[in-house]
Amino acid sequence: MRVFRSNTSPDVARAATDALRSLGDSARSAIPLLAAEPVPTNARDSLSALLGELGTDEAADALLGLTEASRPASPDVYLRALGRTGSPRALYALLRTATERETATTRQTSFGAIATATPARRSAALRAIDSWVQRRGALEAGALDPLLVILREVQRAPTSSSVPARAAAPASSPDLLLVIRLIGSTRNPRAPSALAPLLASADRAQRIAVAQSLTRVGIANVERAVVALLSDNAPPVRSAACDALARFGDRVALDALWSAWDGDRPIDRASAAIAIGRISERLRDGSRAQRLIAALDDARPAVASAIVDAIGALAAAGSQPAIDALERVANARGPLSNAAVEALSNAAANAAPAARAPIVRALTQRASATNDEPTRSTAVWGLGASPEPDAVTLLLAATRDPSNAVATNALGALARAVRSGLRGTDALRSAACEALGRRANPALRTNALSLLAAARQRCDSDVARRALTDARSPWLRRAAAEAVLNAADNNTRAAANEALGRCAATDRTPWVAERCRVLSGQPSAAPERGPEPIDALVLGEDEDAPAVASAYVLFRPDGLARFGVTGSTGWLHERPSPAGEYAIYDPTQLANEP
Repeated sequence: MRVFRSNTSPDVARAATDALRSLGDSARSAIPLLAAEPVPTNARDSLSALLGELGTDEAADALLGLTEASRPASPDVYLRALGRTGSPRALYALLRTATERETATTRQTSFGAIATATPARRSAALRAIDSWVQRRGALEAGALDPLLVILREVQRAPTSSSVPARAAAPASSPDLLLVIRLIGSTRNPRAPSALAPLLASADRAQRIAVAQSLTRVGIANVERAVVALLSDNAPPVRSAACDALARFGDRVALDALWSAWDGDRPIDRASAAIAIGRISERLRDGSRAQRLIAALDDARPAVASAIVDAIGALAAAGSQPAIDALERVANARGPLSNAAVEALSNAAANAAPAARAPIVRALTQRASATNDEPTRSTAVWGLGASPEPDAVTLLLAATRDPSNAVATNALGALARAVRSGLRGTDALRSAACEALGRRANPALRTNALSLLAAARQRCDSDVARRALTDARSPWLRRAAAEAVLNAADNNTRAAANEALGRCAATDRTPWVAERCRVLSGQPSAAPERGPEPIDALVLGEDEDAPAVASAYVLFRPDGLARFGVTGSTGWLHERPSPAGEYAIYDPTQLANEP
């Protein structure tokens, strides 16, 4: 720590910062004390960044208490560090900095933040608030009013002559788009009324930002205005509106969607179908399935794929006509067959127990028939929603399938079933250990270890302990950590904790190290969140168009992996969906494990 008290080079200061960071809790408590003394110029950026990483009120107080002589010369560095603390005290300072209007004379804010709120200073404060949101997940509802003040200030900014008169701000104004998104992150019920007028903007980027913001806060009383965006001439705007409706639309939004569906004005019918399905699923309303089924025959491929997905949502709501329609599409063995099976798979996971049996029977027929590999692997994955004996028997046989996709999904489905109440047996252990003994695919090995972890069993060779240190794939190392802990008994508990401790200290992937740290008994730094529906658009290599009929491997935050194939729309849907980070890979890019 003496480095920070001497005028040293930036490189040395950064090295000292890394050393303090690696010391962990033993140094964390002493770091804010450094801010109480004058900080040499070359060490100010490193110290501020380190305080920001601590994520504590004490670190925020230390930053706010820095004298003018100890603050970084760059406002961006200082404000970003304040934002990264995630402290309410820092948030108030940042909001005050951003809302201060520019004056003729230089003056300090009452929080000692920086100086005058010039447009550049305001931009820096907004970016710092965004960092605060990324740390905490959402703004406090009380932040809405300061943000509305900032919104008015940003809207007063002069517009270029090339921008239509009815645009609220030029498309090149990142501050306006950022403020709009931050307003949504307050989740304040008054936010939609402030955002609704901006839906009429001529600026496409602004309409997208408003629709995205509404996905955060909920739509309240602007459902019909958002439905109107499904006629927008910009595909990203239609996609964002669909997302807003799908996530938060209620009965009024559903009625507005059906009116638009039957109306004379052209709308993006694929987006409308997806939104109808998601809202119907949430409301458990399968009453209007026939209207979607009737539109299926004449729909173009992308719309037909979206309709199939929406019918799957209605099937989850208990609609027998929807289940029957999906079976017919699956049996047709056409281009929508896999999409229909995936819809059945998601429906099985979401359906009430009384409605699940016919869906599981339909999936069992698909999984056991001589269908193509993608269809069988999708059906096998869906069977994880049911621990029924027939499904378990079929899944055990599928773990030995020559196809890595089918075997991987079968192991993952068994792990899901065990987590849902299926009792761990020797047959499950044998299936997992056999797969680990003769397969090198990292996704398959990840699911095999996850199955062992769920069943609280281990193989004779203790492959999990070796994978925890030697596996190339971080997802495999994470699954190994779970397996090492869950298979430990009184005699091996100490050794398991020691292995997890080494993983927490040395693993090269931060989120794997964090998971090992939590499993070893230390509290998690991240708040727990409930399941969230996952709907992701898979893009092609040029990242400009959807990847149609493309194979993928989806790694989930609960430690499971799933093989799948995108449909005609490029979308994938995952139900149930644990909260956290997901990753999508091209199966051909996954290196085999030793």
